[in-house]
Amino acid sequence: MKWLFIALLIANLLVFGYTHLSEPPAQDWHQREVHAERAKLLAEAPKPADADKAPTTPSTEDKAAATEATSAPVAEAGTPTNTTQQCLRWESIPLPDLARAKQLLDTLQIGKPIGNPRIESKKRFWVYMLPQPSLSDAHRKTEELQALGLSEQDFFIVNDAGRWRNAISLGVYSTLEAAKQRLDVVQEKGVKSARVGVRETLRFASLIIPQGDEATGSRLAGISADIKGSEVNLADCPP
Repeated sequence: MKWLFIALLIANLLVFGYTHLSEPPAQDWHQREVHAERAKLLAEAPKPADADKAPTTPSTEDKAAATEATSAPVAEAGTPTNTTQQCLRWESIPLPDLARAKQLLDTLQIGKPIGNPRIESKKRFWVYMLPQPSLSDAHRKTEELQALGLSEQDFFIVNDAGRWRNAISLGVYSTLEAAKQRLDVVQEKGVKSARVGVRETLRFASLIIPQGDEATGSRLAGISADIKGSEVNLADCPP
């Protein structure tokens, strides 16, 4: 009986094990859900408005206009040119020296001046002390000037006949401004009786030379040194 009981027990265990092992395991279907709340449908991208339209063919007029635009040459901006011819002007020639200036010009063989000489008047200003009663009085004044610090090169006694004889000149200048500056200098040194006035009115001539190149200008400047006070400058040629 004991062995029979054991045999039945073993048989029951085998049946129980076969029954439970052959059934599929239970599954939680909630675990198979793919988070539906996060799923989104992709909206279909809208088609371009012109997608359904057939490509247009350019008209004959459009083709002609495009060809003309690409083939037309670009106009170049005009560069202004200075057509005024340059001459040389030999100016500030003292009228008594005009004849000599023309002779010097002939030696260069650069042609005759254009037109007639231009004549103009210029004033010269001087700083001076009034004429003294005699030459000896004028010399005494110059000694006083030296005592104030002026040198013999700063003044001279006028020996010309006329109203300015025995006057003391402290400098002659071509402009009034320069004469006034000289007056300030001598008055600061103590020459209180000095004054400014017109020394003389001179007449000067100018000659226009038709060449304006550098080489001719250098040659003309060389001979202009023989005419004191004259100078050479570039100028527009007269019409």
